[in-house]
Amino acid sequence: MAYSPQSANKGSRDAAAANNTPPRKVYRSKMTDAYAMDDLGDEVASPAFDQYFEDDSMHMLNEINLLFDKIVQYYFTPTGLTPIQIPILITLLKDGPMTVSQLGKSLEIGSSNITPLCKRLEAMQLVTRTRDTYDQRVVFVSITDKARELLVWVNKEIRDKTGHDAPALTTEEQDVVRTGMQLLRTHLSNVVTSTEKQQQTSELNDKRRQRLEAARIATEQSESRRQERKKHGSITSQSKMNPMVTEVQDQDDE
Repeated sequence: MAYSPQSANKGSRDAAAANNTPPRKVYRSKMTDAYAMDDLGDEVASPAFDQYFEDDSMHMLNEINLLFDKIVQYYFTPTGLTPIQIPILITLLKDGPMTVSQLGKSLEIGSSNITPLCKRLEAMQLVTRTRDTYDQRVVFVSITDKARELLVWVNKEIRDKTGHDAPALTTEEQDVVRTGMQLLRTHLSNVVTSTEKQQQTSELNDKRRQRLEAARIATEQSESRRQERKKHGSITSQSKMNPMVTEVQDQDDE
């Protein structure tokens, strides 16, 4: 008979009734096809839980990204905005004016990309770029009234067209979503930080091994040259002491 949670639980209950002992719980892991049992009658946390959480989180994030892309396509694309320009405007709207480097760091966009993006938005009259009075190398970026009105209009369009079928979240629901996203961001940030540290440690170890290997090769080469010089010096000394050695050496060379 094939193994199943029901048969396992039934067998556990029968044995428990015969021995007058608490039944064992058997459960099927959501993360794997394996089964686990606990003699104390408590369900045991699967060792694969963290992996399941990671997989489930990645799956949900992927779905959210796909849905966001559709929203961009429906509401933002007609305005001429691209997916990478939208977070720039939203960040400036939320956090206010900032330098180009600060904006790039906030959105994790390289300096070689954030500058042309800001110039393009400036040409669309959605941002202004102003050089610092004291340091002309520093450029501040600010959102314009036109961009504010555009974002408000898009938000209104979404509410007007979907308000009946997709009512806005309540304040409590917004807090729950915000808290969950903050927790997820912190968790993923910790994962990235830990991974980067491990990679840096691995790279440092690789460089250390390379230096040690280079030093070993250099030492061997130096020792080989020293032995050659020592051997040559010994032959030269013998030649001076006994001219026949040179003659014999010459004959050997011939």
